Amino acid sequence: MHAWGWKDICRPKREGGLGIRKLMDINNASGMRMLWRLHASQSLWAQWMKLHYLKEEHISQAKAAILSSGTWK
Repeated sequence: MHAWGWKDICRPKREGGLGIRKLMDINNASGMRMLWRLHASQSLWAQWMKLHYLKEEHISQAKAAILSSGTWK
């Protein structure tokens, strides 16, 4: 019987794993996707987030307040 560890489970199937992606990788990708949407979109959500949290700052200069918003959590 093989004792599976997370490293084994997260390996690609062709390498003997189950092909499950790491949660940290999924979380990072989701966060980057939200940043891109905030930067590139003119949606009502993006406008509200920019007005309420960024207050004329560039995304790279955003304070921790945007990261503590309910949307970001």
